[in-house]
Amino acid sequence: TAIAQIVAIAISPILARIYDSSAFGILGFFLSVVGIVSVNSTLRYHLAIILPDDDEDAVAIVGLSFFCTLIMSIISGFLIYSLSDWLEVLFKISLNKSVYYIIPIAIFVDGSLLIMRHRHIRMKYYSTSSISSARLSISTTIGQLSFGLNGFVQGIHMVYSSIIGMVIAFFIYLTTIPNKTILFSKALLDFERIKIQAKLYKKFPSYSTLAGVINKLAWELPSFMLLGFFSPSVLGYYFMGHRLLRLPVALIGTSIGEVYFERGSKAYTNGTLNEITELVQKRLVQIGFFPFFVLMFIGEDLRSEEHTSEL
Repeated sequence: TAIAQIVAIAISPILARIYDSSAFGILGFFLSVVGIVSVNSTLRYHLAIILPDDDEDAVAIVGLSFFCTLIMSIISGFLIYSLSDWLEVLFKISLNKSVYYIIPIAIFVDGSLLIMRHRHIRMKYYSTSSISSARLSISTTIGQLSFGLNGFVQGIHMVYSSIIGMVIAFFIYLTTIPNKTILFSKALLDFERIKIQAKLYKKFPSYSTLAGVINKLAWELPSFMLLGFFSPSVLGYYFMGHRLLRLPVALIGTSIGEVYFERGSKAYTNGTLNEITELVQKRLVQIGFFPFFVLMFIGEDLRSEEHTSEL
């Protein structure tokens, strides 16, 4: 995962010279829309995959999550396409119409990645999960570089690269998980078992969905505001800087979060969840304090230096 982040950071200056800022702005808008919907596309049932003691029940939740993701992607795609003209006027952006066909596909694939990631967490396949995330980053970056070097430098080409990266990561998940545990399990399409699990874990869609929407909106709201009040170019500059800042955070946070989530479910049963949570919080503060403390003082100088070099 660290190598993937290094590759993404190293190639970012090259991409910034191949594509203009408006192309990054279109990509940022696309990823924001997809992210807000996909994070709740499973109705948060993907969070319950690690909980059942019986692995067949877990597979049934996987099937339930895929079904919810399929329905949500279809509904969301239809609504977004129907409102496409209004969205373009609201956000002062003109998009290639093919983007609206790609959005539901991206929502389904991104939601499927969430499902497979939590399936891997349950099975303690942390290395495979990291490899898939790395391949997603690398394949997306290489795709953007390939399109750009061949003269395809529009925002839609960056969107194509992103969906290609998602699909590659999803197939890596499929090929690295033992087939007998999911693909050929009857529980995947056992509707009676799925119905039971849906009722058993109904608190996830009831309580966690709203929290997921609010949390994701908090991340993506600046993108919509910048696009609505300014232009895709301004959003593009924000997207480039924000993405680079989030790379190391994602590297550490995702890796720790996956292990914590799996062990936390067992700690809850054993009554030791408080101790594990406090320990993780202390470690995260220790890891993150110094770099963010330094950035707080030199961030303005870095921004000024970057602006001067552009001029």
